[in-house]
Amino acid sequence: MNIGIAVYSETGNTREVAERIRRELENAGHEAELLEITTAAGRRELAEIPSVEPYDTLCIGGPVHHLTVAKPVKLFLEAIPSLQNKKVAFFVTQGQPLSALGGSQAMAFLKRAIHEHSGSPIRAGIVHVSRKSKESEIRRVVEAVVESAG
Repeated sequence: MNIGIAVYSETGNTREVAERIRRELENAGHEAELLEITTAAGRRELAEIPSVEPYDTLCIGGPVHHLTVAKPVKLFLEAIPSLQNKKVAFFVTQGQPLSALGGSQAMAFLKRAIHEHSGSPIRAGIVHVSRKSKESEIRRVVEAVVESAG
C-alpha cells in the first residue's frame, strides 16, 4: 500500500512521531512518504500544498495550538480537493499534559474535517510530549496507524 504522511511540526515533536510511523509502515512492507506541510507569510498561508492523490491511505499529524490543531494543518485540509475513498489516520502532539487542554478538540476537528472531505477517519491518538508516558503514547499512535494500513 502507498501511504502519505502529511505532517506539520514546529519543534520537531510531531515530525518525530511521523518519522516513526513512516519507518514502521515500511517495516510492515508498505511504501510510505512524508509530506511536509510548510508555511509562508507568517503561517497565514501554505508555501506548498502536498498532493494526496497518489496515496491509497493518508496519515495527518500536527501539534495543538490555542486549544485546536495548528493553523497550517487546517489550511492543508481546506486546500486539498477530496479524500474520497481514502482511509485517513490522524494524530496530534501537545505540550500540555491534559487532553482537555486542546488535544480532544484538535482530534474532533480533524475527524470532522476528514468526514467533510469524504474520507474515512481513523483516530490514531494524542501524544503528550511533556508526560513521562510520551514514549508509550508514541508507540500506541504508531501501532494504530500501521494497523489501519492493513
